[in-house]
Amino acid sequence: MKKLLLISTTILLGFNNLFAQDAWLNNVMGGFDNNTTNTQSNGLHVFNNQLYTATGTDSGYVYRTATGQRNSWEKVFYQPDVTSVNAINSTSGNIYVSAYFGYNGFTDTFTDSTVIYRSADGSTNWTPYFEFLGSANFIIPFKGLGTIDSIYIVKNGANGSEIWKNDQLNTSNSWTQTNFVNNGLYTITSTCIHNNKLYVGTSQG
Repeated sequence: MKKLLLISTTILLGFNNLFAQDAWLNNVMGGFDNNTTNTQSNGLHVFNNQLYTATGTDSGYVYRTATGQRNSWEKVFYQPDVTSVNAINSTSGNIYVSAYFGYNGFTDTFTDSTVIYRSADGSTNWTPYFEFLGSANFIIPFKGLGTIDSIYIVKNGANGSEIWKNDQLNTSNSWTQTNFVNNGLYTITSTCIHNNKLYVGTSQG
């Protein structure tokens, strides 16, 4: 019996026009920089007219491209020991990424912590913005009843999901937990803003 071995590698697809019959084109294959340890893109986002992607399952990076063409991606974010970059978003002139520190195969240690980094240029100047235990798959700019976006973070840990926010000046030391009551029962799996309200979808268990 013949056996087929499939190896999963990062593949980004795009197409030229909006016609449904047009074919999707492979944009990146075999992992960015031909790094096959990065087997997925965890998020796509446009900031300052450039397309960004957060990557990683073994090592976390952020790449960007101005044209979206093949071989045009450049690495703009890397921090030692980052397992994956799980979320990406922007508001008020800054781009934010969620860098997860998980298992480190070189030191055989498991950290399970996250640092939110932000940058005004989206290139070389990244500063730590919020640090905590667990992971974060969502970074959400949301103004609510205010006039300026606050940053909301969905934190995942042993007690399920929690929602944290900072003040509207986006200062790094102003984080507070919202009154989203979880009791360890729910994991937030999706988010959306509609009619000036923030909605979250959950799984229970």
